Amino acid sequence: MQFCSFSDVLGKETGDLSSTVRAQRGQKLPVVFSVEEVKGLFAHMTGKSLLIAELRKYVHSQSAFCL
Repeated sequence: MQFCSFSDVLGKETGDLSSTVRAQRGQKLPVVFSVEEVKGLFAHMTGKSLLIAELRKYVHSQSAFCL
């Protein structure tokens, strides 16, 4: 596997980055929602957003049968 560095992409040297401050990670969101939470989210959706969310839910539920 080959990696591209900043200098490869922009054609400029980066210089000394040892004193660079890294960004802090933000707060993580919960990975799993309860059934009630999902129903609450869907209750506030309309139109295309609701359609996409319901299609994703359907596809996800069907993929469990493929295991």
